[in-house]
Amino acid sequence: MKEATFTNIDAGIRFKVFNDRLDGEITLYRLNGEDEVISYTKPDTRNAGKTRHEGIEVGATWQVSDQFDQKLKLSGNLARHRYEQFQPSSTIDYSGNDMPSAPKTFGTLEYQIKPTPELLLSAEGVFVGSYWINNANTQKYDGHTHCT
Repeated sequence: MKEATFTNIDAGIRFKVFNDRLDGEITLYRLNGEDEVISYTKPDTRNAGKTRHEGIEVGATWQVSDQFDQKLKLSGNLARHRYEQFQPSSTIDYSGNDMPSAPKTFGTLEYQIKPTPELLLSAEGVFVGSYWINNANTQKYDGHTHCT
């Protein structure tokens, strides 16, 4: 196994608006990897030649009401995780394929309320988008949404 190396660049903005009742951030990123350690077949792990992870991440908190410190929080991302160069054998080439188990979209929405200073109640919804479940990109998981 080789040591994995990465180069990263990101740019973002943080903001507070509406008398600081809404704050958040937006970040664009790109992470290039070389010899990233991946699970090829269980329990076999190996290095992928080159990988690229890029996308946008957003997060925001809105102070809905000062009464009971009510907040609405949102976070999410839109991303692509791809093998730039990955040829595990002379007959198999996954270069250009999306990496498995890496959803393109992910998000959460949470409502919080503090009826007393000692008690925080919250409800949260989580969305996980579809993603490939194999390196060949022939089998896909449709994703899911759940609330807690």
